[in-house]
This record gives sequence, structure tokens and C-alpha cells, in this order.
Amino acid sequence: MIIRLILIVIAVLLGLVVVNWFWQFLKSAERGNRPSNAAPRSGEPMVQDPQCRTYLPKSAALTAEIAGRTHYFCGRSCAEKYREQAAVSGRS
Repeated sequence: MIIRLILIVIAVLLGLVVVNWFWQFLKSAERGNRPSNAAPRSGEPMVQDPQCRTYLPKSAALTAEIAGRTHYFCGRSCAEKYREQAAVSGRS
């Protein structure tokens, strides 16, 4: 009886690990496959995403040139939203 309970607990824990790994994988795919622990190098400048206003290390940012200016984004979805809004409003 105890062995069966231990096996059930181990199976549940393994299931949680797999679900967590899959969730992290999906989140990294949305950010453009950048590592989630992207820390700035010493002295590296931080840039601000113009769409969601988050700051991130310049080396970890996705870049897009919109209306002749380079913009830095935390992920593809922010870049696409900003590009759509820029096209509608005519901003750069």
C-alpha cells in the first residue's frame, strides 16, 4: 500500500515537471526563442520596448526598423502590435 502511494506521488511530481517544462517552452517560443534568464552583461545598455514599455538588455532584444528608426522589442507579438499601430497612426 505504501509503495503504491509513493509511486503515485512520484508520477504526479514527474507530471508537474513535464507540464512546467512545456509551459516554459511555449513562453520562450513566444519571446522569439531567447533564453528567459537573459541578464545584461556588465555595462550593457538596457532598451525599452515601445509597445509594452518593459526594459531588457539590448543583446536580448528583437530589433525592427520601422519608418527608418530601429526599435527594440521583448518579443515578436509586441513588435507586430507596434508595427500595426504605427501603420494606422503614422508614427515611427
